[in-house]
Amino acid sequence: MIAAVALFAAAAAYAQTPASQGDVSKAQRMSVCQCVADLLFMAAQQRDTGVPRQDVLKQLSQVGEGDPIFLSTATEATNIAYDMPQISPAKLRQVHIDRCGEKGQMKNMRAKP
Repeated sequence: MIAAVALFAAAAAYAQTPASQGDVSKAQRMSVCQCVADLLFMAAQQRDTGVPRQDVLKQLSQVGEGDPIFLSTATEATNIAYDMPQISPAKLRQVHIDRCGEKGQMKNMRAKP
């Protein structure tokens, strides 16, 4: 249950970021990236301790109180973590953070003439 509350907090922070890409600063993108990375990490921890995926999803739906952004974000993170059992929680988090940085760098490279 503690992990579900932590997942809710991370997804709530994600939900509060602006929807328009033009309004999102680099710091905000990295903040969202970190929230999603935390969701992946916590879901993978639940996976590694033997908690069935359906139990995690059920807890998330109860904690999320019907918030569609929370539910979709947390469900996707849970499914990714459970679909990649060979990747440790820490590695899953780091891969996501690294990819967020790569996307930002690629976007900046395309913007330069």
